[in-house]
Amino acid sequence: MMRYICLFVMISISWIPNGHALTPERPNFYEYQAKIVILNNKHYFESLVYEIKHAKVSLYISMYLFKITKNPKNSVVIIVNELIKARKRGVDVKLLLEKSGFNRTLNSENQKVAKKLRQNKISVCFDSLKTQTHTKVIVIDGYLSFIGSHNLSASALHWNNEISVLVKSKPIAKKILKNLRKIKGNRCFQ
Repeated sequence: MMRYICLFVMISISWIPNGHALTPERPNFYEYQAKIVILNNKHYFESLVYEIKHAKVSLYISMYLFKITKNPKNSVVIIVNELIKARKRGVDVKLLLEKSGFNRTLNSENQKVAKKLRQNKISVCFDSLKTQTHTKVIVIDGYLSFIGSHNLSASALHWNNEISVLVKSKPIAKKILKNLRKIKGNRCFQ
């Protein structure tokens, strides 16, 4: 079982009930009590697959790059298959992906995974060409949030030095989703 470390998380976001301003001089900085797991490199993949398998209600993903391959043992293919299984269990699975005005390779990779997921009745949206969405965020069941540097690609999950966190907090998950709903072109999380 993962060890959770109880920390105060400082997030530079606008006001949310239950958040407490750090100082009167910095009214837009709030602290929240949350349980956090630091996920270095491959630990992200292991934790993400575990949490997807145990999702009960919702899985909302906003990702800059989601790159699938044909190799069934590829970590991203495993994640896609777990998302499809979650959808079949009745979990509400929705994705927001980047649509670039200049990076055709990124668009091609994101379109490939979107096609596969849509074939399995998973809602996939793209942001507006006027917006660059560089997020790497996954919110599960309204209280678990994966936030950090990991894209969903084999290189990010196995070879790159990446760091992300798993945050267990309803107020933080709620605020993340609120911010994602404001992204131009995002119709998925409405």
